[in-house]
Amino acid sequence: MAALQLNGLSKSCDGSTSSVDDIDLVLQPGECIVVIGPPGSGKSTLLRLIAGLERPDRGEVRIGGKRVNTMAPRRRGVALLLPGAVQRPAASVLEQLALWLRPPRRWPHRPPSPGERERAAIGRFFARQGALLLCDEPLSQLDAPLRAELCHEIQQLRRQRGSSLVYVAQDEAEATALADRIGVMQGGRLVQLGSPAAVMHQPATLFAASFFGALPMNLVSCRVADGYAAVGPLRIALPYRLSGCVGEHTLGLRPEHLTLEPQPGVDVTMPATLIGHEAWGDQPLVRARVGNAELRACAGGPVAAPVGSTIELHLHPNRLHLFDRKSGMALGHGAGAAWQGG
Repeated sequence: MAALQLNGLSKSCDGSTSSVDDIDLVLQPGECIVVIGPPGSGKSTLLRLIAGLERPDRGEVRIGGKRVNTMAPRRRGVALLLPGAVQRPAASVLEQLALWLRPPRRWPHRPPSPGERERAAIGRFFARQGALLLCDEPLSQLDAPLRAELCHEIQQLRRQRGSSLVYVAQDEAEATALADRIGVMQGGRLVQLGSPAAVMHQPATLFAASFFGALPMNLVSCRVADGYAAVGPLRIALPYRLSGCVGEHTLGLRPEHLTLEPQPGVDVTMPATLIGHEAWGDQPLVRARVGNAELRACAGGPVAAPVGSTIELHLHPNRLHLFDRKSGMALGHGAGAAWQGG
């Protein structure tokens, strides 16, 4: 029996604009689904509908197989963790945990640190036996190192207790660290639901491709014909799964999949003009012009070539993505098109 099932769930914010639009989702017992998307995409509204803090206009919410659309929040067996969820910032960690485990009493204490307060809130949250757990960006007010540390602790607690969790995350790193599956939301719709590897390597839409990833995906207009994608005067040989997608499309290439060194196995080589150097954290990048398009690629180390010189960019054909220019839907992801590393 599913821990949570959503069937055609919809909610409009003003009678005409949908904040949640026709969402179908099944959460298995012990599974964690992380929902990501830009502000206003409907992530928090989705959690509020599950928790019973808002009523859907259409569709149904089932928790543990039971339809709960009209059930009060306190009777649904859910626990909701919000940003800054610590209710008593001056209380000790032991006192805060005791709020959920036994009647509170007084202990001598010192004011806990922000990290200790968040750990206490997480501990209270996971102390709920048999609850469906919902998290709405609970770590958003913390710095990156503490966020990464607490992500690890949440993952350990969830696996130890076999908890079923729907978690709204603010970035890709948090989502990848926690998720069994990732849901990408855009304009109230769930545009993709899949494993972290599937969302990364087989994005279902142009939006999912551009939103998910440490580095922005290179997106280039192209025309596909005769098994090639034409980018200005350059013709790029396409893998078989994309060769029949004739027409005007958008070609997607992730910077981390573009290199200055040849790829093992089958290799797509693109002559390019070096137009600049950049860095993304400690990752050196180059900006290069290929045909009439400007691309970013991972350099892998210092680049001695001067700006204006000719370089070669290399890419495995399985790393190419193609999107319909009108609908934004990914092409070539049918049966047998599963991503293979290379």
